[in-house]
Amino acid sequence: MTLHEILQPYKPLEPELNGTGVIATRHLPNDHKINFRAENLRPEKTGTHAKITIYEQKADFQITERYPYGKLIVYDTFNIGRDAERGRLCNSAFKTMAEIQSEQTGFTIYERDHLKKDLDEFCTQVWDVWIYKYSSELMAGDPTLIQQLRLKPFVVSDGGTIMFARPKSGKSFMALAIAVSVDSGTNKLWEVDPCNVLYVNLERSPKSMQRRLAQVNNALGIPQNRPLRFLHARGWSFSDISDRIQREVDKYDIRFVVLDSISRSGMGDLNDNKTANKITDSLNAIIQGSVERGYLAIAHTSWEEKHIYGSVMFEGAADVMVSVKTSKNHKEELGVQLEVDRANDIPSGVELPMLALSFNEFGLSGIRKSSPEEFPELVPQSNIETIRKYLLQSGSQTPIPISEETGINASTVRVVLSRGIKDGIFVKNGSLYGVST
Repeated sequence: MTLHEILQPYKPLEPELNGTGVIATRHLPNDHKINFRAENLRPEKTGTHAKITIYEQKADFQITERYPYGKLIVYDTFNIGRDAERGRLCNSAFKTMAEIQSEQTGFTIYERDHLKKDLDEFCTQVWDVWIYKYSSELMAGDPTLIQQLRLKPFVVSDGGTIMFARPKSGKSFMALAIAVSVDSGTNKLWEVDPCNVLYVNLERSPKSMQRRLAQVNNALGIPQNRPLRFLHARGWSFSDISDRIQREVDKYDIRFVVLDSISRSGMGDLNDNKTANKITDSLNAIIQGSVERGYLAIAHTSWEEKHIYGSVMFEGAADVMVSVKTSKNHKEELGVQLEVDRANDIPSGVELPMLALSFNEFGLSGIRKSSPEEFPELVPQSNIETIRKYLLQSGSQTPIPISEETGINASTVRVVLSRGIKDGIFVKNGSLYGVST
């Protein structure tokens, strides 16, 4: 007796979307199943490539988080349009399954020809099923909608923020402070909309992050032992674990993912446009869903420290780009100024609080809001240009109306004017400040 004799008529496979991939199931007698899964789908010049995995799920098989689709039979990544490559995968799978089945039954319940037919059918459909999620829709405009922020004023709820800085600039501490603030609902440094957070750690050991978490918690005024969900994968790349991240996001209702860092993407040269697109596409795929999800990814600067290291496509794909500038004061505190370099759908020219990080022999000991007078060299260049343009239009003014009209706080205005006089940008006549001619 064969499968063909048992199953009449033949029922075609019905592939469907499944997380970061596509899955289809062949139902066999006695609640026996064969699951086909495709992931990492991508069009290449030679055709569509994908990782194809075949699983066996017996009636008594216990589905677990580790084995969500059954027992692994075989997998390979190849051009799914090539018959020879599908044939090799089929032969390898059938050999394993035939050995297993011969011990359990007195007959063949899944012949090689049927396996090959199913594999061919699956591979011809997966791309259409995968790309169908991008089907068009008829959408009406809604002028009442405003961009929701996970952390005001620069982390969006349903998009991506990339924060970049040179090495050893405190950006990882900033990212961890942002993650803890959102997860705990702590508004000490920024106003947050709380949600479940996943911190993807590709850079440091779990113990290192455990120490840092205690320090950040303490600096934010919450219990040092308050937990934060981490996915530790030091030694692995973002490419290796993107599917694992997706499962964690779905399982724990994660609304905000922090990736530390893009440099560990494992997808190729960061200066290559194709690589940058792959990274941002993968990040955007993780946050897609019926709920508002966003991400914060850490990156490094270019050699001139003015832009993110890598392709301009990073700036094109992210919703918000935030640079991190640092300086030390006489107390050896580390001044940190976050500056929104580019943003979609949020107000431009927003002024972010300047922060001061203090350290002791054990690591981070405190985080507080600071004033521009403490770290005048960190005042954003955009503020200088904003004030210069305003004074050109209005004529000479005192600091208070400059602050009121530009939206820049008064202390920052005074620092900008003082610096500008030294640099020959502004002049002072009595209490009035104007643009140098």
